[in-house]
Amino acid sequence: MVKSWEIADKIDRASSASIFFSCLFLPALMASSGSTAYDLRMSRSPPSPVYTLRGAGAPLNTLHFSCTDVNYPLLFSGSGKGEIHMWNLNTRRAQKILEGHSGNSVIWVSTLQTASALISQGRDMQVCLWDLTEGRSDVVDSVWTGSVGFCQCCTLEMNPGNYLLAFAGEQTEEIKIMELPSKTLVCTLVPDAKLGMVMCIQLFQTDATSGPLLLAGYEDGSLLLWDVTQRSTVSSAKAHPEPVMCLTFDTERLRGISGSSEKKLASWALDRQQNLQVSSRNVSGVAVLSALLRARSSNNVTGLQAPQSSPACRKSTFAPQECPPQQALQILLQDCVTLVNPGVSQLCLRGDHKLLASAGWDHRVRIFGWKKLQPLAVLKYHTDMVQSVAFSDHQDPRQRLLAAGSKDQRISLWSVFSEEPKTA
Repeated sequence: MVKSWEIADKIDRASSASIFFSCLFLPALMASSGSTAYDLRMSRSPPSPVYTLRGAGAPLNTLHFSCTDVNYPLLFSGSGKGEIHMWNLNTRRAQKILEGHSGNSVIWVSTLQTASALISQGRDMQVCLWDLTEGRSDVVDSVWTGSVGFCQCCTLEMNPGNYLLAFAGEQTEEIKIMELPSKTLVCTLVPDAKLGMVMCIQLFQTDATSGPLLLAGYEDGSLLLWDVTQRSTVSSAKAHPEPVMCLTFDTERLRGISGSSEKKLASWALDRQQNLQVSSRNVSGVAVLSALLRARSSNNVTGLQAPQSSPACRKSTFAPQECPPQQALQILLQDCVTLVNPGVSQLCLRGDHKLLASAGWDHRVRIFGWKKLQPLAVLKYHTDMVQSVAFSDHQDPRQRLLAAGSKDQRISLWSVFSEEPKTA
C-alpha cells in the first residue's frame, strides 16, 4: 500500500508557500524518475511506525535483520547494557536474550551465512561468535580487539564459509584484518600521517579490483582507501572538518557518503584510478525544491522532468567506464547534503541501492533517494538520538521494513516499500 510521507529536511521548516509547492511538484519529480516507493503528498498527520519493539531496557546501539528464512524473520539488536535481543518479527516479541559481553555495551551485531551464526562486538574489547542452532545460545569463539573505541567491525565473505573480519586495533590509528574461522591475522593497516582514532570502516570488493579494499574514516575527518592485499593506502581525501562518524559505499556505482557531527552529509566517489573525490558543493532540501521550481518556470511545462544527461553519459550512473572520465565523475559525484540539525550516527543503503537512510542526533530518521540524494521523508517518532538504522533483507518486498534503534530504548519499524512482488 502506498504511504503518505511528510516532506523531508528543511521543507518542514519552510514557509507555507514552500510546503504548498513541495506538495504540488515533488511527486511529479518522483514519477519522472521512475520511483514507486513513495507518494509524497503531504499528509495531515505525521507518518507512524508500523509497530515498535520495547523491552531492551537500554539504548539501542546496533540493528541487524536476518530474514533469509521467510517464515522466520528476525531482527537482532545490541544494547548499552550488554544484551543482544533476538526479535521474532512474526510475534513482535524478543525470542531470546543473549549475554556474552560481561555487561559491556554491544556496538555491532551481524550474521555469517545464516541467522544461527551470529557475530557481535562489545566494549569489552571482544568480538564473539555465537552458535544459535537448535535453540543453543553459546559463544563458541572470540577475538580480542584491544580497542576501547566505538568503531564497528565489518565482515566480507571471500568464499562460502570464509570471511575477512576488520576491526580497530589496540593502537589509536590501526586497523586489523583477520580471516575467519581460522582467526589468522592477514594484516595491520596504519596510516603514515597522524589522523587520530579510527571511527568507521567498510570492507568491499568489486569486479574491477583484484582483491579486497577497505574504506576507513578517521578522527580528523579524513577518508582512506586501503588495498588489503598490498597492505597499502590507495588514496585519501578530507571529507569533514570533524570526525567521520559513519560511512557507506555503493560498490556498483563506486559512490559513497559519510556523516559527522556537522550539518552535512559528504558525497564522494572513486575515479578510474581509485582516487577518492569529495564533492565541494552543498545542497539542502529547500535548495533542491527552489531549483526545480525555477526549472519548471523557465521551461514552461506542466510537470517537472528529470534532468537529462548527455548521450555519452546517460548510463554513467551504472557503468561509469562507458563515459568520458571527467563527465562520468561529475555524474557520480552528487552534491553534499545540508541537514537541518547536526549529527549523524549511521548511514544505511538499501539492498537495491535506491534509498539511503540516516540516523540523526535530532531524534529523526531521514530518507533520501540514493541516485540524486533527493530528500524524500523525515520519520519522527523517537524522543532521543537515533543510533542505528537497518533495512530488511526479506525476499518479499511487501514484508521489508526499515528499523531504527534509539537512545530512548525503543526500536521503530517502518514500511517504506510499496512495490508489488514481481510475477513471472
